[in-house]
Amino acid sequence: MITSVNNHVLLPHPANWGDSPPTSQRVWQTEIVAALTGAEQRQALRAVSRRQLTFTVTARTLPERARLEARVEVATKSGLACAPLHGRACVLAQNANGNSLTLNPAVAWNWQAGDYAFLMDDDQTFDALPVAVVNGLTLDFGLGTLNFNWPQGRLVWPLIFGKFSADKANALDGFLSEQKLTIAELVGARSVPLGVIPASVPGIGTTLIGSTFIVQ
Repeated sequence: MITSVNNHVLLPHPANWGDSPPTSQRVWQTEIVAALTGAEQRQALRAVSRRQLTFTVTARTLPERARLEARVEVATKSGLACAPLHGRACVLAQNANGNSLTLNPAVAWNWQAGDYAFLMDDDQTFDALPVAVVNGLTLDFGLGTLNFNWPQGRLVWPLIFGKFSADKANALDGFLSEQKLTIAELVGARSVPLGVIPASVPGIGTTLIGSTFIVQ
């Protein structure tokens, strides 16, 4: 079963934390130009950094291996994928069903409206829903509804979306395999386009050359 979220192939597989733990890094895009003094000047081309996640998936059964290979093949062709942001999981404070869930106070992610909440039992039993409203520790999914009942203590991850790449799969015993996957954001998850939020105070107004000030 291949699921797509916002045209990104979903990879609903747990990460292998034993042999090769997930790694996350932030990537900045900068440009170097010549300064007025002749020295180098570096300037940022993006307002916020982009996150890159690399993790290893170990398929422990032949059916899981087949599903993993199918998802990786489709994601490689499309170039876009999404996955739980391993290392930023939160914990359910109580049983969850319906269109909302409540998190334990010790949260590992600053949830905002527009994030996707992901819950997983295995790579065939999962929920991925966009957050409509964040009310303290409660995530409300609006018209969205969880497909499964999730018990207290289950982990909740945000989803990371971006460019997909994968290393060659390594056979473990001739039947099972493991594969290292990477998702690199194309746009920072916390980017805010200019002009969406109006200025809270008036600007400087306008000036008229020759009347407001004199040009000599």
